[in-house]
Amino acid sequence: MRRSPSPFVRAVRAPGAALAAAVALAAACALASPARAGELPTARPKSVGLSAERLARLGTAMQRYIDEGKVAGIVTAVARDGKVVHLQTQGAMDFESGRPMQADAIFRIYSMSKPIAATALMMLHEQGAFALSDPVAKFLPELGAMKVMTGFDKKGQPVLVDAKSPMTMRQMLSHTAGLGYGIIPEGLDRGEDLYRAADLRARGTTLAEFVPKLAKLPLLYPPGTDWRYSLANDVQGRLVEVLSGVPFDRFLAERIFGPLDMRDTGFFVPAEKLDRFTSNYVFGEGGRQLVDGPEHTTYGEGVTFFSGGGGLVSTTRDYLRFCEMLLRGGELDGARILGPKTIELMTMNHMPDGVVQRIAGAYELPGRGYGLGFGMIVDRAKAGTTASNGTYWWGGAANTGFWIDPKERLTGVVMTQRFPGELPLGELMQTLVFQAIEY
Repeated sequence: MRRSPSPFVRAVRAPGAALAAAVALAAACALASPARAGELPTARPKSVGLSAERLARLGTAMQRYIDEGKVAGIVTAVARDGKVVHLQTQGAMDFESGRPMQADAIFRIYSMSKPIAATALMMLHEQGAFALSDPVAKFLPELGAMKVMTGFDKKGQPVLVDAKSPMTMRQMLSHTAGLGYGIIPEGLDRGEDLYRAADLRARGTTLAEFVPKLAKLPLLYPPGTDWRYSLANDVQGRLVEVLSGVPFDRFLAERIFGPLDMRDTGFFVPAEKLDRFTSNYVFGEGGRQLVDGPEHTTYGEGVTFFSGGGGLVSTTRDYLRFCEMLLRGGELDGARILGPKTIELMTMNHMPDGVVQRIAGAYELPGRGYGLGFGMIVDRAKAGTTASNGTYWWGGAANTGFWIDPKERLTGVVMTQRFPGELPLGELMQTLVFQAIEY
């Protein structure tokens, strides 16, 4: 029998429904089960300086994507001053059954795994396990022998030279270490083609096996000279294992997910939760195709590659708790994950001067920088956003996203499942939340 959802996830489903009903229900449920782990409190938007009428535009805008058949369903959540003021489910869990979207639905969060991996590694930094200036090869010697690719010779072989300096832990945390990813479309970047062909994260691979395979590939630019979205977060997972002596999945479960009560976040979906697992679709020239669903999923028990770059599943509730921990300086409900000064450092811009952020080699993001696990707004005018400078964020390949604005004390999460992540849902959500601010 399917368990009853927690107070947090008992949300309204109709786009225009009043928040008051959800707030009252959440309060009643909380009183009925005082022994349960604490949930984020709920509040009316006006009580924290938001217009409920204007905030309702968010649901209307998201509904258009559902009505146009671009996504099956969406969950959005917003908190200000640590209180949930918006939690809305729209559409369906999948196109085939049409089951209404659930607020406790489980999603593949892909690259929203990256901030979690970086957080884990920085927890070890706080314990003195490494300095940001340390060479990565100090802990993973295989990566000390990587060469830098400068081009290709007439035979199509990469031309390799020695790196002038070793990649550092700071660079591994900020996507400036020289690594590639293999996600740029084939034929557009020959260096990325090498990474794709290597199939570094093939099913059955472990993090310990992944690093030696990666070491056989070239760096695509000298460390510290450019920014390129990369496999760095998967390397971070292995670094966590080496520095802590604990498997990466266990470290996350025991040091982050458990203390924060992120009860549905992990690298696989247990059999008893598969009824809450949404279906993922690819949209292309051939139309819509189901690529992963609860009946036949690659996220079942038996996962061996614990990808810090894109392997986690989570819920809106869980990820909002992670965001709130960061916004509150590293602590939530008595669980201290990081120190506030560490979060300050992680959310500063660590990109080389003059470098523009590009995702997958194509999507230029002006006015934005990258820290140690997060993107951030460094020039809101160039970025064209109403969010404050210093807002940090990231998204996932299936159009999931989050953002945290410390100045406005706001966090937001959007969850859906459509691959690739070309819909502007996170940016749209940000616009529609910030336009609702009254003070």
